[in-house]
Amino acid sequence: MKNLISFIQIFIFNTLAVLIAKYQCDCSLFLDELVCQEVDTCDWINELCVQKDCSKFNENECDLIQKCSLNSEGKCEATQFCSTYQVKDQIDCIIKKGNCAAENITNDAGFYQCKSYIPVDCNSLTDENCQNNYEDGQTFCWLNSTKQCQSYSINSCLGLPLDVCEKLNCKILSDVCSSFQCSDLTSQEQCTYVKNGYWGELTPCLWKVDSTPKCINRTDTSDLTIETCSKMTDGRYYWKNETCVSCPKNYDDQISSSFQLILFLICILHEL
Repeated sequence: MKNLISFIQIFIFNTLAVLIAKYQCDCSLFLDELVCQEVDTCDWINELCVQKDCSKFNENECDLIQKCSLNSEGKCEATQFCSTYQVKDQIDCIIKKGNCAAENITNDAGFYQCKSYIPVDCNSLTDENCQNNYEDGQTFCWLNSTKQCQSYSINSCLGLPLDVCEKLNCKILSDVCSSFQCSDLTSQEQCTYVKNGYWGELTPCLWKVDSTPKCINRTDTSDLTIETCSKMTDGRYYWKNETCVSCPKNYDDQISSSFQLILFLICILHEL
């Protein structure tokens, strides 16, 4: 019985962690060794491009890589159960430690204890219980500007509460949270791409050289090559049929069946 419970918990945790990477290419799509090695999250091993082991990521990269988290010793490891982690900000349980909730108050050491979550309806929560829950692997609960509990997508900056806006790699402009634009990049070296937060959709950029050089949205990827396709798009595009194309949206294909299965397994745990 104990082994069954552990298996179910691990399956739920790993499945939820997968759902966070909506637009990311699976490493197996990169068939060339040099291309694979240009993608930060991939490794070329035994003639195959595979997901890089968590231990190979540094402290700054780790918490934002699918299925990896920094442990209490500051080392990058495969993400463990939520209860393994304590954080300074509640939002860090959500965005840095897999899909975790957080306790409402800090412990004696001043940290919030992360914990597993059960899917909830954000709109039904009180303000005291709001900032530590998920509706699903893509939607979290947070207080809005009127201190009402509301649901927000981790894949979009638009309209996020200002107190978490910059933590999700978004910008505050005129007291509104929004995503960075290509026009925000001021040098040719920076002008590669922008993303809608950490996990939202990517916009490729192009450095336009004229009387006033500037970074603009790239309208197509026809000038990208097998060597530059994935490198210039943070591994969100790959080379297929002699063309640079965007990766399949993993989350869209699996959310319905995966989430229904998760709810079923949660019900089993509840009965056990």
